[in-house]
Amino acid sequence: MQPTPDRPARSVSRGRRLIAAAMLCALLPCCWAKGARPDEGAGEYLYLENTDSGEISVIAIPDHEVVSTIALGVYLDDVVASSDGRVLYANRVESSGHPLSKRVGESGEVVAISTETEQVLWRTPVNGWPHHLTLSADGRKLLVPLFDRMFLEVVDTERRTVVDRVPAPMGGHGTRLSPDGKRLYLGSMLMDMIVVYDAESYRIEKRLPFADAVRPFVILDDEKTMFVQLSRLHGFQVVDLQLGDESLQGSVKRLLAEGTAQLFQAHLPVLPRHLEERLFTFQLEVAEEEKLGHAQGVFAGSGRLHG
Repeated sequence: MQPTPDRPARSVSRGRRLIAAAMLCALLPCCWAKGARPDEGAGEYLYLENTDSGEISVIAIPDHEVVSTIALGVYLDDVVASSDGRVLYANRVESSGHPLSKRVGESGEVVAISTETEQVLWRTPVNGWPHHLTLSADGRKLLVPLFDRMFLEVVDTERRTVVDRVPAPMGGHGTRLSPDGKRLYLGSMLMDMIVVYDAESYRIEKRLPFADAVRPFVILDDEKTMFVQLSRLHGFQVVDLQLGDESLQGSVKRLLAEGTAQLFQAHLPVLPRHLEERLFTFQLEVAEEEKLGHAQGVFAGSGRLHG
């Protein structure tokens, strides 16, 4: 399985420092995050995880200059930052030596790194192939989906060990907290769904079925609308997360109106109506001085649309 660009850039403040964490995976998988060293002034840094080299590149922003490299071990997959920017958490798979993919494994680890010293604080094993990480709202729990297990493991960041295993769909890939931190969303690439959990009890609240493997997804700040990319969809699906007090079509029209004046048409719907949630795919036609044809749109977290 080849990684894809699943994580939008995020920033957290670290005293006088600004920490940015992101994941970029194209021909070579990778991920970012870094704070200023003691001899540096305030600044913004991006920490890029590089899967095959097993390093995190520290990149100064806006200079786009690599200023440091943190070696952790090959086959990294993701990196996230604590809310105060003091700690990075990365994960990596232990390769099983499979002849068809060196990045496949049945076990792995999570690694905590100090942004002050760029040294490893601790490592702890997980019982499967770890995918994209999420920190709980209080920063005490690191949520680790296991792609090859029907579980998500919970790592206590203070005790530095796995403290819970949560039933999950096989193929767990992406995870996100709701904006208020009360719900955990987990997407599956093998069971074609997103499972929504209570973030404290891990009780399953609902399942959102899809027509294909769930890859990156973004939840808007009001938690009314979600944008989901699927493996074989050259575009995205829009999910209305409300309980029916506003139609999905109304949500789409509102977002289009707020996003751009150049978009003038949305084609809805395309998926069966019997699904639990109202899921739609739409194409956008772009017009300037002349009709340029069809284009797929990508929404930023703010709801603004970028072509």
